[in-house]
Amino acid sequence: MRCRAQTAAMNGTKKLTPYLVRTLASQFFVRGSVHRSNYGSAPLVQFNEHRFQDGDYDGPQWLKEDVALISEKGRIGLFHYGPRMWMRGSIEPLEALQDPARRGSVIDRILKEYPERILPKGEFIYRLRVNPEDPIANGEYDSPPDAFLGRGRLDSLVQPVLYCSQDIESCVHECRVTVEDDLYLAALTPLRDLKLLDLTVLLNEEHESEFKSLDIAVHMLFLCCRPLLCDYTGYRGSSPQRGVRRSSLPLVFQPSALGGHAVRGPLTGYPSAGSRTQPSTLRRASFRTSPCSDDP
Repeated sequence: MRCRAQTAAMNGTKKLTPYLVRTLASQFFVRGSVHRSNYGSAPLVQFNEHRFQDGDYDGPQWLKEDVALISEKGRIGLFHYGPRMWMRGSIEPLEALQDPARRGSVIDRILKEYPERILPKGEFIYRLRVNPEDPIANGEYDSPPDAFLGRGRLDSLVQPVLYCSQDIESCVHECRVTVEDDLYLAALTPLRDLKLLDLTVLLNEEHESEFKSLDIAVHMLFLCCRPLLCDYTGYRGSSPQRGVRRSSLPLVFQPSALGGHAVRGPLTGYPSAGSRTQPSTLRRASFRTSPCSDDP
């Protein structure tokens, strides 16, 4: 037995414990069955130990033996999951934000309940461009041109918004870059203090249901193009794990851009052209793939 364990360790293999089997089930069945909607998402398959030997999910014919083995070794039951509708975007504040006649009151709540934050003059914010036409032109690192308005999360046909971040990694993630892309990273600096709204704060909604949660509504608003499950991994069948820090949300956001109204603010319009921000440094960036350890 000891020799087998040593051989397995040398070969880089590991015995699957019940915990690892459940982790495998979560990654393959739960995350693999996530169905996206316009806002939010939910898995179609779930599991727990209470449904052991009572699961109703068998999978396609080629997967049946694996489902039975994983269920037995993990002491779990896999079953078809009917998600609560808030996970698919049925949240009152979120639905109101989509209705021009009702969104005003929700915007007022957002401006009141989320704290303000000052971005000091001279502090760096970053803007990453992928394959820009003229990399050295300042306008390349301003808000998107008029021809592209309305394609982002928060801009509209009448109001450009400058998308930037204090974190370079967030820029890379948002732009979905590849190793073949020609990348340019600009460090911008505000020419005056900017009054912003901090949407990363978790609101205290201990006694509020998910169906009426402004906190989850704002969260889904910014993740409308991505599966929400990546941030709500603590739930098992009903409620999410409250208190998860939402690192994928923007750290700060200009409040006057909410709702798509054409209200002038420090990060709306074209801040660089309007002398509200200016490029400080410009660097060409690239990604390099690491060679495999067994390459010669």
